[in-house]
Amino acid sequence: MAQREPDGVIFYLENGRENEAKLVDDRMSISGDSFYWYQVDENLSRWKYLVAHHSVTANNATAEDLARMHLNQGWSGIGYHFVITRDGIIHYVGDLGTWRANVGGMNDVCIGVNMIGDFRFGNTPSDAQYRAFNVLYREFVADSRFPGIKGPSALKFHRELNATACPGDVNKDWILNGKPNTNFVPPVATVVPVVTPPVVVETPKTPVKVILPEKENVPTIADPDQEIQPPVVVNPGPTPSYLFIEQLIQLWYTIINIIRRNK
Repeated sequence: MAQREPDGVIFYLENGRENEAKLVDDRMSISGDSFYWYQVDENLSRWKYLVAHHSVTANNATAEDLARMHLNQGWSGIGYHFVITRDGIIHYVGDLGTWRANVGGMNDVCIGVNMIGDFRFGNTPSDAQYRAFNVLYREFVADSRFPGIKGPSALKFHRELNATACPGDVNKDWILNGKPNTNFVPPVATVVPVVTPPVVVETPKTPVKVILPEKENVPTIADPDQEIQPPVVVNPGPTPSYLFIEQLIQLWYTIINIIRRNK
């Protein structure tokens, strides 16, 4: 949200964005002139671009360090409107009602945002810096006082406007849309084992072989009237059981011969 006040343009995060990043107003405390250098212009609709820079310093540099660097080179104040430190804190350092000094020949339409760090040689902004810059970008897009900053085309790298490599290895899409959560672990799908029923192999049934006792050697009778002679039973001895069996056999043959004669 922004509005023109006697002490400059008040700017803060709102609509929940204040819970995503921290913005600190350092305009009064930072070295140099934050309110009048180098040109006052209260027409907030003139802003067209949000321009990304890097400080080309150590990661632990501060917004105050940048302000003193600019004062040492003869400027009257810090050249940026915002500085984002490695911890993701957004420092409001140059009043939005003034032109600063961050894009040669275009300072009247460019809001300068500097990220602390040297993003050359494979170094990149911290996750917190990406998140903070994304929040700042969305705040400007949502703020009706900045009609010229609407949509992705309003975000520019310094090198897109001047002959420079600044801001180094920075991913513009991560500023526009936020850095993807690389720590996200997708849930592992539960694999339900397929139970294969046991294969029942039927063993061919072996036919039961019935072994019948051999037939007694009964002589073939050509003549039906011929009497069958009982087999000779060798008596193993005077055992009563054998004598009894011998008598039964003789009786059986006698009955058969009687039946055959009466036919």
